[in-house]
Amino acid sequence: MAEAPPGALAAAARNLLVGCAGLGQGQRLLLVAEDPALGWYDRAAPEAVAREAVALGATVSIVAVGGPEADPPADLPRRTAEADVAVYFARIGDRDRFSAAAGGVRVVSYARTASALASGFGSRPHAEMCALRDRVDRALSRARSIRIACPLGTDLIGAPAPAAEAVPADVAIWRFPMCVPAPVSAAAFSGRVALCGHLAPTGSRSYEPATLAVPETVFARIEGGRITGFDGKETLVAAIRAHHAHVAARFGIAADAVHSWHAGIHDGCDAPCRAEDDPDLWTNSVFGSPEYLHFHTCGDYPPGEICWMVARPTVTADGRDIWRDGRLLPDGP
Repeated sequence: MAEAPPGALAAAARNLLVGCAGLGQGQRLLLVAEDPALGWYDRAAPEAVAREAVALGATVSIVAVGGPEADPPADLPRRTAEADVAVYFARIGDRDRFSAAAGGVRVVSYARTASALASGFGSRPHAEMCALRDRVDRALSRARSIRIACPLGTDLIGAPAPAAEAVPADVAIWRFPMCVPAPVSAAAFSGRVALCGHLAPTGSRSYEPATLAVPETVFARIEGGRITGFDGKETLVAAIRAHHAHVAARFGIAADAVHSWHAGIHDGCDAPCRAEDDPDLWTNSVFGSPEYLHFHTCGDYPPGEICWMVARPTVTADGRDIWRDGRLLPDGP
């Protein structure tokens, strides 16, 4: 990632605080900061946001937390409820993001380091990204027919769910940067999805093993949002079935569910590592890039528990490409 120009970090912090969260003078900001030793977040990003918040006239407090598998501090719910704005530089911000939130504004930052925050990922105006998201949402929600394809052979066709059955248009804990449109229900989609690379968690809950390597393409057969079978190397098919069964048994959920999908819209999205080095971190870093589309599977609710990543997707709505070979078309939405 290229070095950001002077002042970029402060400007990006203001983009988060004002452009996204609407923080104002005299308000109370709580920063929830994950232990940098865990390798996901650094200390410099929340510290930069704290400095900018003080400059804006806000009152700032910071609470340190561990990873998503650790119990948070006992007073965190109270401190969060008392804050006008809470910003999570921590994976626990991904928990319950589709659930109702009480109190003020809650934001989870996917710009996990100061360099990511100051880059084009964190500095692009939040309102601009929200407007792009809205255009994509309208194009997909109004389509009569949508086809998803990829170079490995994904071929899935369906239609958005009726408004009354659609996935919630936004999450209770806001995303920053805005990098994905609303999930599209997979209930009316059928065909096949090419699985290759890794199956990874969605960030909803913690489990072990968190990921499963899929070194050769396996096709998942889908009918009406349900997995009906897998085609591919026998040992890989058995491993995928066992992984889904293990996660489903762990939480008492439907192993065959394919709940919804969406593709990334932010071309500044990048990963701090290679997929083979840390597939969990990689997957949860690149999901907002137009180069990837992901499915929420294993669990009949958003976002499910197992993420299927599809590289270089082409998404066609009523004969018009919205994404083509991993690129979001400027005039598509």
